[in-house]
Amino acid sequence: PHSGVPVALADWAKKRGWRLVVAPTYEQIIEGGGEWLEQFEHDPESPLVIPRFEHLYLRHHAGLSLVRRLLDWLWSTKRRCLIGCDSWAWSYFTKALQIDTLVPDPITLAACDHEHLLVWLQELASRSERFGVVFRQTDSGDFVLPPAESVESVETVGVTHFLKHLAAFSRGIPGVAWVAWRCSLQYEIDQAVQLKAQEAAEQDQCLTMWVKTWSQLDLPELPRSVTQPQLLVLHTLLLHAGLTTQGLAEVLPLSASEVIESIHRLRPAGLIETVGDKIQVPAMSYPVVRKALAQEGYLLDAI
Repeated sequence: PHSGVPVALADWAKKRGWRLVVAPTYEQIIEGGGEWLEQFEHDPESPLVIPRFEHLYLRHHAGLSLVRRLLDWLWSTKRRCLIGCDSWAWSYFTKALQIDTLVPDPITLAACDHEHLLVWLQELASRSERFGVVFRQTDSGDFVLPPAESVESVETVGVTHFLKHLAAFSRGIPGVAWVAWRCSLQYEIDQAVQLKAQEAAEQDQCLTMWVKTWSQLDLPELPRSVTQPQLLVLHTLLLHAGLTTQGLAEVLPLSASEVIESIHRLRPAGLIETVGDKIQVPAMSYPVVRKALAQEGYLLDAI
């Protein structure tokens, strides 16, 4: 989740002229996907790119037929196809369909450690600020990111702990790290910016951006009163990379009122958000939700 891989695959398909496969509707999945699959018969030559394989199924008694038929068709026709699949759905497909025996071993991007984050965040900053920007810790004034023209490495800039915390918290996932990074930044000098840090910034010839210490970040927490129905909702959202309220009611062994109540309880805690017509676990809350599900013995992704 939040890796950016689906967007990269869509861009890859566009640049190479491969056919980008749009996910079926909820109704098409439940009906078995026959009409949706017919589209490929009219274009038998073009290689396919499926950026979100996790949006081709529902964990429902009738929700796997489309995926089974598609895999059978790919196997029999030997159609060239690049599949992108969320790691949570992949774990489920491995259990339910033994998909790992039907396709080549999956590959994924390596996790971003603190050195990768230094390079990436510094590059983003150089793109967005015309006159340059430096990032200093609010307590010590040490660089979190050195000036863009600096040749210093992450081990020599004075502060490495923040980026290490960021890499660990995000599990090396770029989207999670980026959101947490944005939440750590502040432009105005307030009581959190120590005098020592302000004095260090006096020498800056460009914009100074302050980075809160890790202990100052307001990280999401799972409420102590979280219930099993709420955990089921969170787990199902991760397995499907987001679902509508209707979809949740269809696939969960809960009443519609229990689903709605769980949604109303989880939203104020920041554990879910609505994007378009789907509810999903936001990037900032993903680490704490994954940890909670691991503690309760739910099926997890392997990454």
